[in-house]
Amino acid sequence: MELRPLCVFLLMTGLIHCTQTGQEVQGQTNGETEWVTVTGDKKLETTPGEEVQGGTNKETEGVTVTGDKKLETTPARPKPAVKVQPAERVFIGENVTLTCEIQTGESWRYLWYRNNEELSDAAGKKTYTITHIKDSHKGDYTCNGTQSSDPEYTQTSDAVTLTVSESPKPVVIIKPDTQVFRGERVTFSCDIQGGGDTEWTYDWYRDDKTFNPSITAQGIIISDYDSGKYTCRGRRRSDSQISKTSDPVTLTVSEKPKPELTSSLKGAVLTGNSVTLSCTLKPQSAGWKFYWIKPTQNTESETETHSYTINPVSVSDGGQYSCRAGRGNPVYYTHYSDELRVDVIESPKPVVIIKPDTQVFRGETVTFRCDIQGGDTEWTYDWYRYRNDNTFHTSLTTQEISTSNYYSGEYTCRGRRRSDSQISKTSDPVTLTVSEKPKPELTSSLKGAVLTGNSVTLSCTLKPQSAGWKFYWIKPTQSPETETHSYTIRSVSVSDGGHYWCTAGRGNPVYYTDYSDALWVNVIESPKPVVIIKPDTQLFRGERVTFRCEIQGGDIEWTYDWYRDDKTSYPSLTTQGIIISDYDSGKYTCRGRRRSDSQISKTSGPVTLTVSGECVCVCVCVCVCVCVCVCVNVCYYLYM
Repeated sequence: MELRPLCVFLLMTGLIHCTQTGQEVQGQTNGETEWVTVTGDKKLETTPGEEVQGGTNKETEGVTVTGDKKLETTPARPKPAVKVQPAERVFIGENVTLTCEIQTGESWRYLWYRNNEELSDAAGKKTYTITHIKDSHKGDYTCNGTQSSDPEYTQTSDAVTLTVSESPKPVVIIKPDTQVFRGERVTFSCDIQGGGDTEWTYDWYRDDKTFNPSITAQGIIISDYDSGKYTCRGRRRSDSQISKTSDPVTLTVSEKPKPELTSSLKGAVLTGNSVTLSCTLKPQSAGWKFYWIKPTQNTESETETHSYTINPVSVSDGGQYSCRAGRGNPVYYTHYSDELRVDVIESPKPVVIIKPDTQVFRGETVTFRCDIQGGDTEWTYDWYRYRNDNTFHTSLTTQEISTSNYYSGEYTCRGRRRSDSQISKTSDPVTLTVSEKPKPELTSSLKGAVLTGNSVTLSCTLKPQSAGWKFYWIKPTQSPETETHSYTIRSVSVSDGGHYWCTAGRGNPVYYTDYSDALWVNVIESPKPVVIIKPDTQLFRGERVTFRCEIQGGDIEWTYDWYRDDKTSYPSLTTQGIIISDYDSGKYTCRGRRRSDSQISKTSGPVTLTVSGECVCVCVCVCVCVCVCVCVNVCYYLYM
């Protein structure tokens, strides 16, 4: 016996509730809740406190009713079901058919609803077909029915949601790249948004012709392929609906490549810099790893990109390099490139030269020079003052910088080669000391008065000492200039006495120091000694002679120089008086040399010494009984 749906009517004061057979019915009496479940084709009447059992198809239903009420069952109204072909998810422009199925009865008249609004164009139809579906057709579809013999409507069906969307357009993805090489394995993927491999099969085309028709997977891996324009489309598994056709992707197939190896630097690499080697494939494509080999290496170095950077470079990094590329699994390798020689040489070390000197004074113009092999035509320059670890004059990159804006500190520089921006080593630091504007000290080489005829040297001394100065000497009657810090007045005359000042200057324009304090130079007449010869200026050979140089001041202030006929005589004897036996005729002069400062006196007037013959002792003896001898000196001239 067919089971028919039943409605259960719970008859209570103020409450009637109908439910489909198999569901629970809730009623409330005097605050108590009752549940009744009814199945089968039956009509039940109960009295309070009784238990009624009944059933069909070997089903037993127990119903317990309490309270003052009456329970009756009557047949339930049927509930239709909506069926959709080909699917609830459709693409714009497709056709879809909705069918309202009612299990019992005949001669039904059907009513259709979209989003609870009746569809007049579908009234009376069991099957409702929508052609060339649009986005406006999406929504929740329901139906119900009525018979001419029974004007009551069936229950309303459960809603079926119709989803309308654009037909998807797949995208062809070719890996490892659209530029491939003969012998590589290539993966073709047809990517449909929201599709995935579970919903679709795929059709593949090359140049609008079917490509591998036996392969309908989303991704295909093949080694037999040709250049061309590849497209795909999806075919939905559930209803064979097809997607749009993808845009074409051009695959270019080339012969196995040989990369080109190049260096970022055209010339030699300077140690301490970096160099980048590039392994370039033509035509270019993606997915490669690159392998670098050098004869001194046992294994290849691997990089993810086509470049290989050595940083910092040392001399041992020089040599022959080659490269190749590989991609895929298993790896497909290119040929090796030709070898590239990388020459590495020691980076030059510049020298900082500071002019006019490393000792400068506030307000001077200072020139900083970075001296490096190659000169200004090959390099630009970076300057640093390490006192504060600061870059010095970053905007100036010339070999020489002339500036008045500087500070004490250690200055260094380095060169940057114009051709490739490689940098030299950094120079050793040179310390610049900046002092306030100086006032020189003027001194004399002589502590006392200057004797006429002598020389005196004035010294203009700067502290701290530094180079490059010219010195200027001021006396009311003259303004001489010297290249050194000293000024010598030779053969001083009385008129050279007076006040002197000095100043120093250097650079262009000239930077001048302050003036020194005045120095008084006292000049007096040099004394003139007198030569005295004893016993006489007429002598005989063999006599002892005393020479004396009489000069104001006596022996305690002077030493003496002796001359005969204007030639030095007795240089080892410098006393005021000398006693000698070895002498000759001649004109004798002397001069004094002051012990305190070696100033010399004037030269004495000449004194002529005449040496004649020699003296002999002659003895005469007379014997008359007794011998008497008389001896006398007899001097005579010897004529040669």
